[in-house]
Amino acid sequence: MEQGDITFDPIAVVRSEFRGVGFGLGYKMLIAPLVIGLFAAYVLGMNGDRLSVVVLETAMAPMITATVLGMEAGFAPDLGALMLGVGIPLSLATVPLIHFLMGRIY
Repeated sequence: MEQGDITFDPIAVVRSEFRGVGFGLGYKMLIAPLVIGLFAAYVLGMNGDRLSVVVLETAMAPMITATVLGMEAGFAPDLGALMLGVGIPLSLATVPLIHFLMGRIY
């Protein structure tokens, strides 16, 4: 390898940003839907389909456009890419789980 060659180690990137991804996705996909759902149900009096839509929209994966704009502005590009790369597949499991739990609770 010549000097100046750049190598990419995805495992090193994941390790360095693991805490940020965990906090970010934990908030975005678990804590925020819970808080918004409780607020909408008990403070605003929402129920039924309206409440389900509010909670499920809150539980969706991070937005691609917002992440790309943040990355272009220089806001932690590795973290943004990881949150998208992990958040979108993870939401395929968490959104149906939250929908199931809402059916049991409400």
